[in-house]
Amino acid sequence: SGMDGLAVGKAIRNDDKFKNLKLVILSSMNVRGDSEKFKKVGFNTFLTKPIRQSELYKNIGKTMGITSKDDINKPVNKTIKKEKTTITNKLHSSAILIAEDNMTNRLVAKSIIKKLGYNSDIAINGLEAVKTVKEKKYDLIFMDMQMPIMDGLDASREIRKFNKNIPIIAMTANVMKGDKEKCFDAGMNDYIAKPIGPDSVKSKLEQWLPNEDGKENNSTERTSTDSIFNDKELMERLMGDADLVKEIIIGYTEDTRNNITELKDFIEKIDFENITRTAHSIKGSSANVGAHLLQEISEKIEKAGKNENIEAVKEYLPKLKEEFDKFKKVIDNFEFK
Repeated sequence: SGMDGLAVGKAIRNDDKFKNLKLVILSSMNVRGDSEKFKKVGFNTFLTKPIRQSELYKNIGKTMGITSKDDINKPVNKTIKKEKTTITNKLHSSAILIAEDNMTNRLVAKSIIKKLGYNSDIAINGLEAVKTVKEKKYDLIFMDMQMPIMDGLDASREIRKFNKNIPIIAMTANVMKGDKEKCFDAGMNDYIAKPIGPDSVKSKLEQWLPNEDGKENNSTERTSTDSIFNDKELMERLMGDADLVKEIIIGYTEDTRNNITELKDFIEKIDFENITRTAHSIKGSSANVGAHLLQEISEKIEKAGKNENIEAVKEYLPKLKEEFDKFKKVIDNFEFK
């Protein structure tokens, strides 16, 4: 009925043609003794699934005998390398607050942040978080959405009454439709899906912590720019391939320009089917490239089209054009390197 990984490994190791071939086994189960069993057969590395891209990359380098950090990072885009250096320079300089009622989740979050080199304090509910922020200066807050006494949304609203600039990152197990809008309406800047991991936490720290000179980022401006075009998100999605990012952006810009022109014609003809279809197309491609404001407005047009509400469609069209103009300005200033 076929060969399993162990049998394939044995067959390869019994063939002299492949005596120098490196073997890595990926297993969905990690039973005690598996690692030794596979190594005896001749596998160089034993990994369990699911595996993060960064872990796979690191282990492939290790298996191939690449120990130099520079060698491992060679294929990675230079801009990303520069950002990684920046985060290293900021170690230990920022104070972080974790607002989380679940003890296990608190321990995981605090441990990840500590391993990334940062100090953090704990608040076990929203009310305690508000009190703590009043008493001590923090550079960033990770805020759980659902907590007793005061939830994350209410706590964020209270904090915004006396601190407009501190970045607040929502931690939520369910990033459901509408949750993002609730976060932003409450004064939060961003969100992170639970269970959190080192890569996602590091990404948020790099994005939102103060600059090396100690000045706080302007949260409103940062949110606005990232919502127009989140280049980091797209670069990560395309695994650091700057040339591919450039190609995708050029194609997206052309397609969206044509779609908006077509949308205008469909609105004049009151063609709800094509209004809905075109808006849906803009929404999907905008989400893919990280143009989130365009995504949100096109989604509103799509809903209005489905409901055959021509007044709402006409109201949103100028906003769509305005956001697209902003997107083009950001792209004009963006360096693909």
